[in-house]
Amino acid sequence: MCARKVLVVDDSSITRETVRIILEALEFIVIEASNGREALTKLSSDPLALIITDYSMPEMNGLELIQTLKHHPYQSKVPVLMLTAEDKASIKRQVLHAGVSGWLRKPFGYEDLTTMVYQVMTKAAAR
Repeated sequence: MCARKVLVVDDSSITRETVRIILEALEFIVIEASNGREALTKLSSDPLALIITDYSMPEMNGLELIQTLKHHPYQSKVPVLMLTAEDKASIKRQVLHAGVSGWLRKPFGYEDLTTMVYQVMTKAAAR
């Protein structure tokens, strides 16, 4: 596993850039995608350390991406952090049931994101 490679999936280029800047400052390698379908094209046999995805995106939303990842031969065990403006309890239940390891609401700050990234990765490593 590439312990420092993170896939960031969000249709907002500003959000992707913000997350990338924060993660690169923490010495992560960041791969970006603008929706779930594009994210799937960027996956390889080298498992990621983490996937950070938005919920609401065109073509393939975050829930659909998570459900598809469950069947990916190399990425099915990668922890997923949902980073979204959504706050509906029903959506949160759906993604948690689908296997999301953490949930962070937008807008977010540097400390919020870094804390959640390390919490999700620590929890995944303990499994």
